[in-house]
Amino acid sequence: MRTHLLAGELLKTNEYLVAPDQSCHLIMQGDGNLCLYKGLPPGRPDTFLWGPLSASRKKDNYFAVMQADGNFVVYNGNGEHVWDTGTPTDGGKFIASAENGGNFTVIKGTPDDVSRQRVMWAARKVLRLLTFNTHLMINSNFEEAASIASEKPVVFWDEARYRYIIQKIKESGADIVALQEVWAVDARESGRPSMKDIKEKLKPEYHSENGDEGPPLAASSGLVLASKSKLTDRKTQVFKGASGWEKLAWKGVLCANVHLNDGPKLRVGITHAWTDVGGSECTNIKDLIGETIEDESVPTILMGDFNIHRRSDPDKYQKLTSLMAGRGATDAWTRVHGDEPLEPSFTDDQINNTLSQFFSPMRDTEPPDCIDYIFLRNGNPTSLRPISARVLRDWRFSTGGAPPHWYWVHKGTVLNMPSAALFDEKLCVVVRNFRPEGTLQVSLFDKTSKTWTHRPIEYKGLNLTSDGAPGVVWFADSLHLFYSISKQVFKVESKDGINWTPPDGQHRRLETSGGICPVVHQSKLLVFVRDPTGGAVFYHEWIPSAGWSDRKRVDLTTRHDISAASLNDRLCVVTLDNSGGSTGGVMRVVLGDDGKWSSGAQIAPNVICSGPPGIMARNGKFEVFFREPDGGGIFHYSSNNGFNWKREDFTGHATTDAVCPVPWNDTILLFFPFVVNEGPLGDHLIYPQRALAHACCPSTVNLDASDHYPYIVDLVWS
Repeated sequence: MRTHLLAGELLKTNEYLVAPDQSCHLIMQGDGNLCLYKGLPPGRPDTFLWGPLSASRKKDNYFAVMQADGNFVVYNGNGEHVWDTGTPTDGGKFIASAENGGNFTVIKGTPDDVSRQRVMWAARKVLRLLTFNTHLMINSNFEEAASIASEKPVVFWDEARYRYIIQKIKESGADIVALQEVWAVDARESGRPSMKDIKEKLKPEYHSENGDEGPPLAASSGLVLASKSKLTDRKTQVFKGASGWEKLAWKGVLCANVHLNDGPKLRVGITHAWTDVGGSECTNIKDLIGETIEDESVPTILMGDFNIHRRSDPDKYQKLTSLMAGRGATDAWTRVHGDEPLEPSFTDDQINNTLSQFFSPMRDTEPPDCIDYIFLRNGNPTSLRPISARVLRDWRFSTGGAPPHWYWVHKGTVLNMPSAALFDEKLCVVVRNFRPEGTLQVSLFDKTSKTWTHRPIEYKGLNLTSDGAPGVVWFADSLHLFYSISKQVFKVESKDGINWTPPDGQHRRLETSGGICPVVHQSKLLVFVRDPTGGAVFYHEWIPSAGWSDRKRVDLTTRHDISAASLNDRLCVVTLDNSGGSTGGVMRVVLGDDGKWSSGAQIAPNVICSGPPGIMARNGKFEVFFREPDGGGIFHYSSNNGFNWKREDFTGHATTDAVCPVPWNDTILLFFPFVVNEGPLGDHLIYPQRALAHACCPSTVNLDASDHYPYIVDLVWS
């Protein structure tokens, strides 16, 4: 009796394949249906397992063929297509096989090399595994401790994400689910995330167990194991020797037996390893293996957040795979996809994951990598064979603009107005730092790689400093950065935003008592400054053949920073008025298409701000953003001519004073000094004072369900 077909071999009408253990047979029927039945032929209706067609076709001489391209296809006697597995693949050898345990599969590989076989398709229901680090920290001791210790926020949209995660788990079709970072033990209020509450919310679809709760001051294990089949023989083990933040957690291993309704008993172990995974010896992984694999005859699944990077930490990844291989367990991803490409396996991605961006502030964008794994170990006689492994990047929902709003905190701090310029698919943001005071820093976003880098602006190894707000602009194929020292204006240039020319002192007539605002208008470079001995606003024009023009005055007086934007034939300059305090009118002056300057005036009656406004031009409109007079909120006004202004929706964000708007695709990026929140002790700050931040306007963001992506593996057993 044949058990399989190789490429080019046929199964004609009334011919069949039989599983090696005779648990099932696959027959090509004369009605066009390819059917799988229990036991040996002939098949009876009460032993039917699977068939692809919903209705019989007319009698004919049908045949099924394992094609050389990897597709398994049924044709009628005239060679017309009836059905196929949809598995055409470039290159390789292929097998269509009746399998032990009652299944029919299409496999890439050869019969004599089982270790290299890859299941491309399976007829019967597969077992779906899901591992997901939820980053649900509300109500846990992590939330309180992070605030006390002046660390970044650990809670963001937790309640909304929790509800969404429960919904997505139920919709995922996952049979076994491993959750990590469900930190709270009990919810303080109904509907809040916790290990116990998440178990209740998953009923009745799932049986579930949670890891250790730990002592009263611990943040629990954060582990929840859920299964559509019965769970027995629960066992937990806490990792020893935690240090630092992880002393607050009760991390370890949670394992149990899963009794599949139509299959074998499995042993499942889940974990969330320490950030250093227990050192170079990966002791956390040793604990996971040792606690989970007890009976060598039982097929085993080991999964979770292992905190071992597949790409950036090859030594630890090699140690991981070596430890697993020593007990017969293999990485499901590499069994399905091989060693390349690695990118689709990345579950930790600060480039694309909006929640990961929120939780990874004040540093350059780290490259994406994989730290979540599913390992499979065969039993005797059952083997576990993955047919697909994929990372889900679509678990995200719209925030709808409701608070709290998404933002991203960067390296660096902000004194005065930030300045930004777009060039060559890049965005360059320059700030004068609050600490070290006056030093200049560039934050560079590469649109192609979607990465941020932050660098001090240096000359001969020393930071450049400025006495006022710097100004950067793209002009004549170069970034031009202006800054001031003792009222004298200096300039450096760059082609890439990282490497800058030596400082160049500009003409003695180009002086300022404050910041500098460069702008390109009608292909001309203008630089706006304050009178070096007062508050009057002047500008200089760059004349290629003669250098800087004499200064020219506009009808504005201010003690604050200046912002300008060009729109078609008009140029609009805005600033805070020259009142004695930090609050005053939002003032504007417009260079019209007739080449004449208007008189200075408020953009609208009673429009008051408490920090210098920033202006940009986009989609045929000027848009102004500024700090509200009685708080930190950022207000937004727009105008199509610079004279008539309309109030737009509140942005939902807050600034210490200044705000710099930048047009970006179909949205606006706002750069500002972040308004820090005080911790419970009053003098502990979550972020550095006046940290550089950016946010979106409109503030609606497609928020990822966690800072990790969910990872799903589908498998069959035989």
